Amino acid sequence: MTAGKAESKGPASSQQEIADFTYVPNPSVPGGLAVGENRFALRAESNALVDEGIRAGDLVVLEAHQNPEDGETVVAVIGGKASVRRLYREATGSIRLEAQGKKLPPILAGPADVEIRGRVIALIRKYQNIDP
Repeated sequence: MTAGKAESKGPASSQQEIADFTYVPNPSVPGGLAVGENRFALRAESNALVDEGIRAGDLVVLEAHQNPEDGETVVAVIGGKASVRRLYREATGSIRLEAQGKKLPPILAGPADVEIRGRVIALIRKYQNIDP
């Protein structure tokens, strides 16, 4: 993911750009997914993560979490750049971040070089315009 941005004043960061996503301050989501102090939402701006099941227009709800399980989809910051990828811990202690579709090469980094901002907890897709 290399384009797009998310301006976040919440748990994601302060004005952090997240490739292919736009920060959504007050999304309409089901009650159990309410956005608040520890949750935030991003709108996908492209199909860069279509292999992950995330399409342009989808609302991705994230929970601020700094120690997710292996295989969870996270917002991670490395070298000042944020991206949405799956997280895996290597036996060597390194962290591997990879896109599901193998279109993008995996990112390997030491734990001190990776800042986890949150994990994906829900995906909301609107199939058609239902506004009156």
